[in-house]
Amino acid sequence: VATTQDSALLNVLVAGIAVDSKLAQELKDSTGGSDFVFLAPSLEHGPVAASTLDPATEHALADFGGSPKRQIQLLGSDYLQFTSPLTDVDGNPVGELRILRSFKGALDQITAVRSRLAVLWLGTVLAGIGVTYLLARRLLEPVAGLDRAAAEIAKGNYNVRVPVQGRGEIARLAESFNSMGASLTKAREDL
Repeated sequence: VATTQDSALLNVLVAGIAVDSKLAQELKDSTGGSDFVFLAPSLEHGPVAASTLDPATEHALADFGGSPKRQIQLLGSDYLQFTSPLTDVDGNPVGELRILRSFKGALDQITAVRSRLAVLWLGTVLAGIGVTYLLARRLLEPVAGLDRAAAEIAKGNYNVRVPVQGRGEIARLAESFNSMGASLTKAREDL
């Protein structure tokens, strides 16, 4: 405040948030699953002030030390680590915040996507085989009819006729075959 002589300080207001497991859990919930660890090396019961990790992983992290590595492994699980120092009002370090993101969730999603792709691939292959079977059957059935008719003509039965289906090349071949059979029958009668 301004005084008659100079500026003066009346009082200081200090506000803070309690760093506990409840705060760490709220942060974890709001970030979609990142784990938060508040470290304060001056504590009697260990360096971890609050954490969302299970006790065994928490202990492994405390044993791991202050490594600046971005990727760490704790108890067989891989984590991405972000470290930020916590300072007091004068800028002196009083602790550290570590945000850990497990690769397990990403690996589970990759596994789920791979499984879906495998099922989709298998379904597509089976559908392709089914469509191929139906198309082959549709194409080969008239050819089988032509084959049976040719066998009958070879036995001397010139009156056999092949049913004409559609307008494609097989249908034209069936018409030609029927014309040939009619011509052979007529030629035989003429003889």
